[in-house]
Amino acid sequence: MATSANPNTGSSFNRLSEFVKVHRRSLLISLTIIAAATAGTIYLTYPNSGIGFTSAKDRKRKKDKKKKNRKKSSAPGSKNDDSRSSNNGLSTPRKSEESSEENPLNLTKSQIESLSAEERERYAFILKTNGNKAYQSKKYEEALECYSKAIECEEKAVYYSNRAACYTNLKDSEAVIRDCTEALRLDKHYIKALNRRAAARELLGGEENLFLALCDFTACVILDEFKTDTKGATADRVMKRYATEKAQSILKQRGPRLPSPMIIRAYLDAFRQKPRPDLPSDPNQADHTLMLAHDALDAFDYSQACNLFNEVVEQEPSTPDLRAHARMMKATFLFLMGQSQPALEEFDRSISEKPDLLQAWVRKASVDMELGSLDAALRDFSKAIEINPDDPDVYYHRGQVYNVTEQHQEAIEDYRRSIELDPSFVFSHVQLAVAIYKTGEVAKAMEMFKEYLNIDGKESTSPEVHNYFGELLFAEQSFDEALERFESAISLEEKRPGPKNVLPWVNKALVYGTAKSDIQKAAECCLKAIEIDDSCEVAIQQLAQFKLQNNETREAINWYEKGIQVAMTEIGLVQLLQFEAAAKAQLSFIENYPEYAARLGL
Repeated sequence: MATSANPNTGSSFNRLSEFVKVHRRSLLISLTIIAAATAGTIYLTYPNSGIGFTSAKDRKRKKDKKKKNRKKSSAPGSKNDDSRSSNNGLSTPRKSEESSEENPLNLTKSQIESLSAEERERYAFILKTNGNKAYQSKKYEEALECYSKAIECEEKAVYYSNRAACYTNLKDSEAVIRDCTEALRLDKHYIKALNRRAAARELLGGEENLFLALCDFTACVILDEFKTDTKGATADRVMKRYATEKAQSILKQRGPRLPSPMIIRAYLDAFRQKPRPDLPSDPNQADHTLMLAHDALDAFDYSQACNLFNEVVEQEPSTPDLRAHARMMKATFLFLMGQSQPALEEFDRSISEKPDLLQAWVRKASVDMELGSLDAALRDFSKAIEINPDDPDVYYHRGQVYNVTEQHQEAIEDYRRSIELDPSFVFSHVQLAVAIYKTGEVAKAMEMFKEYLNIDGKESTSPEVHNYFGELLFAEQSFDEALERFESAISLEEKRPGPKNVLPWVNKALVYGTAKSDIQKAAECCLKAIEIDDSCEVAIQQLAQFKLQNNETREAINWYEKGIQVAMTEIGLVQLLQFEAAAKAQLSFIENYPEYAARLGL
């Protein structure tokens, strides 16, 4: 929601995890996943999962052998590495018999083809056993040769998987992937092959490999019936790496652009209205262009205003005051486009033209915060206070910084000072109540909002008051009252000229989706928000989540892709890419394992 009291805020992956806790079946990838194949601990056996390919007698024999020699049982050379083939009726050849056999490695293709199926199977088993012994001795090339000849004799998933283990140790990830893919062609439920292939894909890296690794890990955790609770680290690592790398690539290719008109208006409305700068008696072309830029701003034509402010700077206004103002506005739009460093440099140029331009110092503080320098931001505010200790904007925006950094008492003091200097600015009142709420004084904050709702016996016409109050009510689980406030905010927004703040529609959707479990109604509210502002990232993301919750996976993916197109920040883009990857990985599982998907109701 719009305020930091919003129950839907928090880090992107925390939100993903929380969503999964509530909707386990709708976002299976987010359940804990980890690769079973790790350096030095490679298990070539099929796991004792609930798949049911191993007889009770064989399981008992393997269990007894583990007790006698645990070290051997964890290596490819142990006889339990082929639990699924233990029912084939073949016994392990006695040593005396093996020694009398011709070395199976010398078998030619024509000789193998001339053998009976039973003989080929027998030779393959001998070769596999020899390969396991070589593997245990870390003779990976020799083991690889044995497994390769075993595959020539008889194609079995375990032989491909064992050979993939050799390639893992020989650092040949491409070969690991090929052999695991062959193993899965023969047995698509082979969890060990899925894990090993996923690990190799992660090691290779790149967008495609990381996504495919995520799909493999997804299949592993579902096929393993969610038995392990400690598998989250691998999924987190792969998903975050995939999303982060892709987000950086997208932003690099995309270049700067303006955000939603709603965001631009919200930023500009956070400053009290100031008169336009006066023109000199003999204005030049740049001075006139500056006035045209302000005309576009007043008409909410932000794209045109941005272009004109850039032109003004290039044309160079006639006075230092006008040059400083033009540079401040250019810097403002750079900041809104996510170009923080260029914005900071432009604010510095503005201040060099007019060191006492107070709003430039205040806006510069926001950029310093975005760049991670709280100390620099506070110095900017101190400089602004030196210029004019009675300017209410300084205290309001410094209060916002304190609020974001959870210094709530300091924020409260600044909001109160801002109100003392100008009680007409509604945002100071709203943020004061929110800050008090964050200190734990819930009843006091609620009373303050009730006072704001009725001024001189009339209901407030500020949609912000209704929306923010609704968010606090939602946080306190007063859902019906919250819905009433959101409805009032929507009604007031519809009457307001210019870009609409669609967050009340999104908040209304959250009430229906979470408190009332009416996903259809929730989706309709989000669609209405998107109809009004088709670049509202939060509305698009929330709609996608509702679609996913309703098992409309393809629809969810379409909306995540739309959200990725409009996302402005790397943080927001990474979050959306994580959600999209999760949904696509789930869809991949549904397509590859329809029988399991049906059983899980996907």
